Amino acid sequence: DINAYPECKERPAAAAADVGNCGNLKETDHGAVMYHNSNTAYYACDYGFTLIGQQQTYTCDQLTGAWSIVTIDNPNGTPPKCQELLTAETRQANVKMALPSLTAIDCTVLGEALQKSIEDENALRCTISNSCTFRDFTCDHDSQSNEISMEFVLNQNYNLMDKNILDDDVKRIEAAAPNFEIVINAKKKRSAVTLSGVTFDSGSIETSCPDRTVKVNNECITCPPGQGLNDDETGCDVCPIGSWSSGGYFPCHACAYSFGYTYDDLTTLGEGSESILSCIPEDMICEVRGTRSHNGVLIPPTGSRVLKDTTIIGVCPEGRNQAFGVSDKFTCNSEEYPMCYDMCDMRNYTRVNLEEKNIKADFERRWYFHNEGITINCVEQHRYKSGAKRGSSSTVEYCDHGEISIGTCQRRIDDIIVIATVVV
Repeated sequence: DINAYPECKERPAAAAADVGNCGNLKETDHGAVMYHNSNTAYYACDYGFTLIGQQQTYTCDQLTGAWSIVTIDNPNGTPPKCQELLTAETRQANVKMALPSLTAIDCTVLGEALQKSIEDENALRCTISNSCTFRDFTCDHDSQSNEISMEFVLNQNYNLMDKNILDDDVKRIEAAAPNFEIVINAKKKRSAVTLSGVTFDSGSIETSCPDRTVKVNNECITCPPGQGLNDDETGCDVCPIGSWSSGGYFPCHACAYSFGYTYDDLTTLGEGSESILSCIPEDMICEVRGTRSHNGVLIPPTGSRVLKDTTIIGVCPEGRNQAFGVSDKFTCNSEEYPMCYDMCDMRNYTRVNLEEKNIKADFERRWYFHNEGITINCVEQHRYKSGAKRGSSSTVEYCDHGEISIGTCQRRIDDIIVIATVVV
């Protein structure tokens, strides 16, 4: 009854991250970003497309505010590609199993009983949906081990774009094998024998692809943009620096021989370039310099190849920051990158311990930047006793590599510091 079939519904849009430090990842064509939470996410492709490369979970760095997809090789955080799947010519799964038995069993009878047992366990679904055929069953009894080795083929005959039809069934068969109960009918005796103890030995999938396509993970595709056909014409390689590819069944094109001329100085920012317009003069490119210990974590990271005027962000570790008035943003080709300095922590001063020093609690008690000044005022009728502050009731001190001295004020009477002597 077609009315009893499940209704197809539009896939809901992937929930956006609860925007935190990192914001949202870039979207990819023919796919979506799937968020576990605001700090972890991964990419998934629409049906009929496959993710190029291994699926990865990306994390948000709370300190830098950058997703882990931003790397030296991917300074712009470009998302992975979803490539369209093509129909395979053939695809089959070869499955090997074993069954304990003291005697041999007719292979035709055993094969039919095994198929029924697997289907009854809901482990073999492609035969029920007519997406595959159970065939080429063979068996062999070993009298030494009292075991029957069994082999069969699942031949996919529908929707050959989708390898999961066989792949999922093989995984289900492996998981359910210990539960299989194979019922062998003995016609003459009008009785049945139930056999169990099936073990799963192996399950492999073989796919053949049409001409001018490549096989990747048992799926048929053409090379995606940024990748070119390898020398053996059996797979796709990421285009190296200085080359590009718009995809298809072609190798990568060298920038040096683009535009119909030879250009020795043309190159690309990085690997995986997709267009001839990615070829630019070498002198337009800047490699991000700096070190973590001096400049903090740089975004894009140190070693990235970017355009000279690309804005770099320096993120210093907790308790350190750029000097007062110095921006954490600068261009890649800046002569000097801003340093990270220890900050001065003035949060621990309380009204009580400031009163002990005869100092007003009228300044902000917070982190102060390197070279940032703070005005210190003595309480009424007090002044500084010595040093550059001598005689003054107010001074400006500067944070210097994490250190700042506010000193101590003492009582003044007619500009003379009175020191009381106690006579016992």
